[in-house]
Amino acid sequence: MGRQDAPELCRRLAQLIVAVRPAVVVCDVAALTHPDFGVLDVLARLRLTALRHGCDLVLDEPGEKLRTLISFSGLDEVLPLMPGHDSGVDR
Repeated sequence: MGRQDAPELCRRLAQLIVAVRPAVVVCDVAALTHPDFGVLDVLARLRLTALRHGCDLVLDEPGEKLRTLISFSGLDEVLPLMPGHDSGVDR
């Protein structure tokens, strides 16, 4: 997943939200084993899309590398984790 995928992923998420009307979208990110800042960009855009459509988006099953990258980038509040998944990073 990279920045080039963001528009299509956001479009698909918006369609899903309009059809289902969930309060929260849970995004399973366990497969993101080698995240980079492009991945963070896509995830932040997905959350923004969800918020614009009246629901929230939380990340589930983030690996240590993704949790570290989120914390390092200062996006802890922008990219919330499912309860029980703290950042795992000492500050």
